[in-house]
Amino acid sequence: MRNLTKILAVLALTVALGVGTANALTLNYASISNAVLEFNGTNSTFQFLPESTPGYDFQITDQTPGSGSIGLFGNISGLFTIGQVQQFLPGFVEYAIVSGTGTLTIAADSLFTGTLQWVDIGTIGASGGLNILAQANLFPVNYTGSNPDLLSFLSGGLSTLTFQFPTIMPLSILAQGGGNQQTSYSGSMSPIPLPPSALLLGSGILGLVAFSWRRGRKED
Repeated sequence: MRNLTKILAVLALTVALGVGTANALTLNYASISNAVLEFNGTNSTFQFLPESTPGYDFQITDQTPGSGSIGLFGNISGLFTIGQVQQFLPGFVEYAIVSGTGTLTIAADSLFTGTLQWVDIGTIGASGGLNILAQANLFPVNYTGSNPDLLSFLSGGLSTLTFQFPTIMPLSILAQGGGNQQTSYSGSMSPIPLPPSALLLGSGILGLVAFSWRRGRKED
């Protein structure tokens, strides 16, 4: 049973961390120089810290299709809390729910703002991810400018935001190890949720992981 749990856990996070958006528009972003994602293991929290001047967190580096938003800068505000860490493969495959809300802002011809809520966080080896099931989590969105890419986030009503970060520490250390740990990050955002089949696949795999993990503990 333990071996099955480990296999399912690795499969779940591998699929989740590797899944891309399957939507018409995808904006890819990355942290800029001196801007970081900071974990506070004492408080089990994380936040985004901008560069000192002019004070941005990330930049849109690529998009599909088109190029109308490439180069725009943005920020992510808020303090987010990491829940109880599930260690499916301790030190390698770990997962937790994330709580707390913040604001995502993009500096364009008019300020683009969206209420942001991360869903979950996980690490597998040297890779980590937020919202690994790519659930809709950027809502509501406000924008009064004319950029067609950013306007598309209004028409869809909901959007998705995925996120990856490199780490040499498992989630349990990042969330509970004390002190501060900083890393760069990248991700993508899209105005249309992923197809339900993709969400069901990810949630189904993680459901099997959780079930087999609980059952394995009962048998110990």
